[in-house]
Amino acid sequence: MFWRWAKPIVKPKCYYRKPTKKKSKMNKYVNLNFLFYCALALCLTASAGAAKEAGPLADFQPDPAVQTIKQGDISVEVDKNGHLLVNTAKQSCLVGASYSYPGAKIGWNKLSNVPSGSEANWSVQIEKVSPRSLQIKAGGKFYNIRRTVSIKDGKITFEDRLTNLDGEPVGVNVWNTLTYRNAFLDKVNLGRKGYGANPSFFLAGEHGNTGVRLEDNVSRMRYDVVLGVPANQAHFKVSDLALDVGKSMTYRWSIYPLAETDDHFAFINRLRRELKTNFTIEGPFAFLKIGANPDTGLDTAFWIPWEDPEQLKSYLQHRPLKIVVVLPFMDYDPGALGHVWPRDVYKKEMQKVYRAFKAADPNIKVLAGIECDWVAIYPEKIKNGHLLPAAKVGDPSGHVALTTEQTRVIDESDWPGKDSLKRAPDGTGRIEIYIRGGKPQASLGVYPAVGNYQYEFLMDQVKFALDEVGFDGFYIDQFAMVRSGIRTYDKWDGFSGELDQETGRIKRKYFDTNLAGISARVNLCKYALDRGKIVVANTYATSAQEQPLPIYRFSEDWTAFDPMLTPDGEKPPLVGYLLQGTLSSPIALGVRDHNKPDWARRTMKGVVGYLRHGLLYYHYHVHHIPITGPGSGENGPINHMFPITPVGVHEGWVEGKERTITCISGDFNWKHERQPKVYLFDLNGREIE
Repeated sequence: MFWRWAKPIVKPKCYYRKPTKKKSKMNKYVNLNFLFYCALALCLTASAGAAKEAGPLADFQPDPAVQTIKQGDISVEVDKNGHLLVNTAKQSCLVGASYSYPGAKIGWNKLSNVPSGSEANWSVQIEKVSPRSLQIKAGGKFYNIRRTVSIKDGKITFEDRLTNLDGEPVGVNVWNTLTYRNAFLDKVNLGRKGYGANPSFFLAGEHGNTGVRLEDNVSRMRYDVVLGVPANQAHFKVSDLALDVGKSMTYRWSIYPLAETDDHFAFINRLRRELKTNFTIEGPFAFLKIGANPDTGLDTAFWIPWEDPEQLKSYLQHRPLKIVVVLPFMDYDPGALGHVWPRDVYKKEMQKVYRAFKAADPNIKVLAGIECDWVAIYPEKIKNGHLLPAAKVGDPSGHVALTTEQTRVIDESDWPGKDSLKRAPDGTGRIEIYIRGGKPQASLGVYPAVGNYQYEFLMDQVKFALDEVGFDGFYIDQFAMVRSGIRTYDKWDGFSGELDQETGRIKRKYFDTNLAGISARVNLCKYALDRGKIVVANTYATSAQEQPLPIYRFSEDWTAFDPMLTPDGEKPPLVGYLLQGTLSSPIALGVRDHNKPDWARRTMKGVVGYLRHGLLYYHYHVHHIPITGPGSGENGPINHMFPITPVGVHEGWVEGKERTITCISGDFNWKHERQPKVYLFDLNGREIE
């Protein structure tokens, strides 16, 4: 914890709650009163007011039950049509489902008390499996469904197994609907469509709250959410399911009944404990680009004075970094240089940097940088390579679709990664073109999967970085296939496809590269972790297998908000995009507009903005904050933020085993024998004595 018994601040801008008188040797309360932003009363008032303005309500009409399961104060009833009624101690919820089927016009088979629209031969059977589990078996011409509903560990889990019964591939979209008696007081989508990092949402009601999480690897990447339309309903859709003949797939999700006092952060913390994501996070963190030069202005934001021992030691006194990623990337983007280093040169130059940092601080972890889904190519070495797109000095960098002729140049070359190339529906690839050191660079869009070239290439890079160069770990960019495109159309995985929303028929099949890459990503991480090395990755975990791995994952969130738009002392607005990081290692990267002169204040207000969402801070642009003069300040809160083993993430603060980081006033429980020490900082990052 990095707070000490705090003295009251003169004219505080946040509310002040007196500390409880109950104290014990192991449970001390630290009362802190800060200037950063006002507390929760306004937020709660706004939420309560929203309920009064709620729109129309959907009917809440359960039919008679044919089976009931129960555990504790949770029960689930099911009617003859497969429509479910979930009861908890204080509230009830109807759960229905609709499954599309193809035709001249898309149709919907329903598990609902209004089953009209289902296939003529749609049938539903109910079976009680145990006192805490039941099955709904339903089927028609195209597929059958086995929905297993179970109560365990205070939650209700739904597992749907879909099996194709038709003689040809069949496409299915699935809608699940939760209907409550009354309008929601609040609703928060905690994830983002197509990202899969936090596939959950939160609903606040008059008599209790609810959390919902999608659990399987397919639905967490393909779900979409509609909350509060009507005002007492929540809907989520799982799309792009295209099952091959005779093939089955299972998707799974759970309802978490919550107390009235539990907010969406309480729900997130329950999930974090369940998923075992509360591991120790090291820092502070930064990137270094070899060749960056503050005198010429070249890549100044990534400059660290590693070549001068005394200057480096002085630098680290003001910014005590513990993880440094050294760029340029291996075998990729040369950064401040004009060409990609051969491996022997890379090893020699990187070992110089490694030794320099270890001499300044033996505890610093120095990491290699590798790129996951772009691989450098050299058109001048490829037959007809002059036909490929090329960057020109002065043009912006960009990703360009190759033509059929240009893709043929790649396919007819001796480049070994053709099995890893992501291809559009017409079979063409995609190229990244940019300028470094005044020279054009080119890379192809690829994906790793166990057995393909890109996986073997990345594993070779990891082994070279750790075993040959001697790095303490590696950083991997764009690790999950989310931002760079998930689909390749040159093959089919047997369960992925785009559906025609008018007919429900499969319009186009594809291969999901993110799902295909799960084992590859796990293997790359475990190679390092098993050797006591560390891994930092861009993008959060998108699969159950990756979720508990103790690697430091962040998202490039610095464009998500402008911290300077929030007046000092006020609570920053909720940015839903940022909440996706709360289920992984809760780290955000950087602050926007790094080239403006108010860098100290901008950085600290960015830290506040991230803490508002329960996130910690990693440096992206590491401009040295001047000690005096315009824009001056310190990195105080960031310097004292790590190491931290999160116990809970909250609105405005993160509780860790070692320390608590907060920008709001409150009472904070201290569970250690030793006296806590408090560090208090102003909005320029300077410590307040």
